[in-house]
Amino acid sequence: MVPSSALAAAPPADTASTLPHLSLVKSSPSLHRDDIEGLAMALFDLGSGYEAALRSVMSVQRLLERVRHGDDVTPESALLLQEMARQIDGLADAATATSDRLAAAAGRLRVIKGDGTT
Repeated sequence: MVPSSALAAAPPADTASTLPHLSLVKSSPSLHRDDIEGLAMALFDLGSGYEAALRSVMSVQRLLERVRHGDDVTPESALLLQEMARQIDGLADAATATSDRLAAAAGRLRVIKGDGTT
């Protein structure tokens, strides 16, 4: 049974239909499947770039552990340090590509939201 106070608080059916529709989500009449697929690809590219960077960092950490467990700087340690430097340089170069991928994903999302163009 519904209390009588709850019935009194509810607006009449005809008044409820005249209330404006409120939504926190902007309607986007130009949402296309291609836009969604483009965003998915941009996010996939972005994720793969981050995964590659993470693999490089983990590799550098493993190499560093091998150097740390040695007593002195041996020829092998010197080679490991060179490899670490090469991988760090690769990460710096990849940062530009990652920034580009991030900008592409953000641009695709703006297009879908209707905030801008590609």
